[in-house]
Amino acid sequence: MTHTKGALVQYGDTFLGPIPNLLVFQYNVEELDRQFAIQRRSTDDKVPARQLETHRAHAAPVESFTLNLKFDASDDLDQGDGTARLFGVGPQLAALEKMVNPDSNGALLGAVVDAVGSLLGGGKSPPTRSIPPEQLPKLIFVGGLTRILPVEITAFRVGEKLFNSGLAVIRAEVTLGLEVVTFPPDTDDLIGVGATEYLKTLKDAQAVLNLGRSISDIPEIIGF
Repeated sequence: MTHTKGALVQYGDTFLGPIPNLLVFQYNVEELDRQFAIQRRSTDDKVPARQLETHRAHAAPVESFTLNLKFDASDDLDQGDGTARLFGVGPQLAALEKMVNPDSNGALLGAVVDAVGSLLGGGKSPPTRSIPPEQLPKLIFVGGLTRILPVEITAFRVGEKLFNSGLAVIRAEVTLGLEVVTFPPDTDDLIGVGATEYLKTLKDAQAVLNLGRSISDIPEIIGF
């Protein structure tokens, strides 16, 4: 089984933000299932099917894929690594958990606003909504020069396989569901848009290369 290194990079408005979060891992590159959800136009029951426009899309396809990751602290333990002895693979799992938890700044601000309102006689009920709404972390998946994608984690499953005497996890298997993020025209996420444009340009170039190779096969296909 062939493995290569990849990374998940959490970024903010100032790229890595005040507290950087980066996870480097190995993953199996022999098989990677990618799915594209085609955003077709919605049907209108009031319009006959023959009058509906064809080849119309609601939005760009949404790409998703699954990563199966394995973390093992055995080698670090053999080398006498103090962090591995104390926490095992806990730091890697903690970095991943940070990538699926929404930013809590909105909830904190909401609590402060409600507390001020209570002091002014505005009621005693606890905050019910964050101000502003909480956002999922912004992530870039790096899987080589041809796979740099803005993503969100849509599924996260951890199987803890081995523990030390202090019950720190020594070996874990993680399944991540990732969905490639698409951006509206008015977005201010320059990093995510930059990654999207980079990959689009790269794919356009590869499609042109494929066209050149395919043209040479046309005489064999047509047969005259």
